[in-house]
Amino acid sequence: MISQSIKFLMPIMHWKNTDTFLSYCTEEVDNDCYTANWDHLFYTLWIKGQMERFSKLEEKNRTYFDETIKEAIADEDYDSEEDTIASWKRSRGF
Repeated sequence: MISQSIKFLMPIMHWKNTDTFLSYCTEEVDNDCYTANWDHLFYTLWIKGQMERFSKLEEKNRTYFDETIKEAIADEDYDSEEDTIASWKRSRGF
């Protein structure tokens, strides 16, 4: 819902649009949406000097990935990283 309201602002923005983008893409969005691949958000926070929010969001995403990796390793179907990669390559014809 929130992410749909800012969808129109997601393409690469002119620097003058960064304030408008951040007015729609608030910390509520940070908390409610998957933002790890939102380069435009990280870029905007960086150029606007919002380093506290940037760091908080980066830590949230790092924690998410760390937990996801731990879950994958604990998965009983998981043999090893090499086996998983090899299986993926075979399934794609590599």
